[in-house]
Amino acid sequence: MKKMKKIEKMKRTIFTAAIAALILFGGFTLNAQNGQNVQPIGICPGQTVTLTASPENTIEPPVYEWYLNGSLVNEVTGAVYSLQPSDKDTIYCKIITFDECAVPDYAYSDKYAINYYPVPVLTQLSNLQFCDGELSPEIKFDDGSDLDWTKVKWAVVDGDWAGIGMENENGVGVFPAFTVSTTDSLTVTIEVTPVSANKCEGTPITFTISVKPLIEVTFGFDNTLSFCQHSKAMTLPTTSELGIKGTWSPEFIDTSTLGVDVEYTFTPDTYECGLNGGVFILYVTIIENVTPDFGFGETLTYCQGADPEVLLETSLNGINGTWNFPAIDTNTPGNVTYTFTPDPGQCVISDGVVNVDVTVNATLVPSVTIDIVVE
Repeated sequence: MKKMKKIEKMKRTIFTAAIAALILFGGFTLNAQNGQNVQPIGICPGQTVTLTASPENTIEPPVYEWYLNGSLVNEVTGAVYSLQPSDKDTIYCKIITFDECAVPDYAYSDKYAINYYPVPVLTQLSNLQFCDGELSPEIKFDDGSDLDWTKVKWAVVDGDWAGIGMENENGVGVFPAFTVSTTDSLTVTIEVTPVSANKCEGTPITFTISVKPLIEVTFGFDNTLSFCQHSKAMTLPTTSELGIKGTWSPEFIDTSTLGVDVEYTFTPDTYECGLNGGVFILYVTIIENVTPDFGFGETLTYCQGADPEVLLETSLNGINGTWNFPAIDTNTPGNVTYTFTPDPGQCVISDGVVNVDVTVNATLVPSVTIDIVVE
């Protein structure tokens, strides 16, 4: 009897269950065996975890029961369980064997506790703007939380990256500096994906790099202008003929004070890509208003047939214009008004019209008569 009991005891086999948990990120494998110890598994949010149960000391194929947070997962009945767990989930496997000598006829794996790694966050980047020939600086993506800037990924998602002077359309880590080279106005959109030391990826952000070619600044007028004192000057345009925006200093043309080649400087706004810096200097001269002077007064008197003054088309002080009569006529006695009218656009007082009243006296032939009286 004692011998039979010994044989029966030897036939009973205690079995265990082992689970290999394969985290589908990074490729590492975590093995746990025996008992209900709690084994932490660190993953990134949204990752898939595949757990594979490996029974030991069994003969017949066992029945597999998977438990998520203590509840039976009815739809999983095999040795492999794949899922995208939530943070703090617990997972374990129970196997039930039909081996005659199994004591007990079931076994539990360790519990696996899911712990989410922190999700990296990258601070939003400012959009960049450059003119042709400028240097776009190196960008180190290290402003945020839970970042490993050496793993941060960037890629051009829209735009002609080669057309602005970039050498690559994607990369990892630092965004390299480059010299802008363009003949067109272009914008490139770059997506940056934050990555942590545990290789978790956060929500991507985007920023843009916009570039413009250099354009000559012109305004449709020469860089020298003249105005009459106290006249209404033109408004200085704040946008050039080809669209360069900027400001003038001084802001308005002052015609109240006489001056020669007074400077008015146009300076482009930021990211208004003017050739040679886009600065345009306008030289303004303010001219004094005068009355046309011809060297004679407003009245002239001549004898009939005398040589008159020449009616000049340009006054002695430089005013051009026309007379209502081309010359003073002294052949006919009488009174005639000669009127000088300045050409438009000249700096004259009032309208600048000069009236000269000319009197031509008839020629007198002296004679003497003698009255004789004889008494």
